[in-house]
Amino acid sequence: MSKLSKIRTLIMGLLLIIFAIFVIFSVIREFHFNDQSHKDKIYEQVREYLIDNNPVMEKDVEQAKTFVDIEQLGIKGKYKKSFVYVYALIKKYYIKDGRLVEGENIYMPYSFVYERGNITKQLKPKSLNDDDLTQIFPPSIYNQISYIDTFDESDINKQIEDYYSSFLSQQEYYKFTGDWHLKRATIKGKDVALSEIFGTGIQYGGKITLSKLGKYNEFLAISDTKDGSQGSYELKNDEITLKDSTGERKILKYNKKTKELSEQFDKDTILYFAKEE
Repeated sequence: MSKLSKIRTLIMGLLLIIFAIFVIFSVIREFHFNDQSHKDKIYEQVREYLIDNNPVMEKDVEQAKTFVDIEQLGIKGKYKKSFVYVYALIKKYYIKDGRLVEGENIYMPYSFVYERGNITKQLKPKSLNDDDLTQIFPPSIYNQISYIDTFDESDINKQIEDYYSSFLSQQEYYKFTGDWHLKRATIKGKDVALSEIFGTGIQYGGKITLSKLGKYNEFLAISDTKDGSQGSYELKNDEITLKDSTGERKILKYNKKTKELSEQFDKDTILYFAKEE
């Protein structure tokens, strides 16, 4: 074999080795890309991207911060280019004039173009109408979106409470936050069994939860569902005014002696709640 032929053979061998290494590396890379722990890192990149690109715009405020929680809907594609799908809840908070203020809330599905380890593009529908959703999301993702009614807000609310914990602990209403369980009831001043008011459904009890963020949930004779917010509350002179999303108000009165909250359920009926320490 001539010297030239040996060089050609050597070059061909080296090229084959390089090609084999490239193929092996690509297979390993794609395997790693589809590993769940790596997917979790991608979703965390998405969460950080949403935080960075949704800043609080209000001026002259303190401790402004954006909080994001996401529901993972899927990742389709390969390392070179893929699409990441999420349903995101974005909440913005800040302190102004001595009060914690809830700013803009966004609840929206998103699609992100993910190329070689980076988010290169964000896509979101103009609305939640079917036509707008199907323009962005493939059928399998759209079907997931169509079944999502509510978002469990417990994690994101915990983030907010932890971030503003020092400020919240100084608020007058702080001592009332927590779960207040329905313990007894009276009709025209006489004690009655709860089943007389709620029937057998009272097996699930009753509860009013006052959150540290000035929000409340009320469950009476029904089981707990996903954590959400029925409305807000305010404290004044040991009276807590609940205001729901429709604007309807009700007043809870605190009895310092019995340490109970009372609610005028109807004309003759009063419900009494005790706090679970």
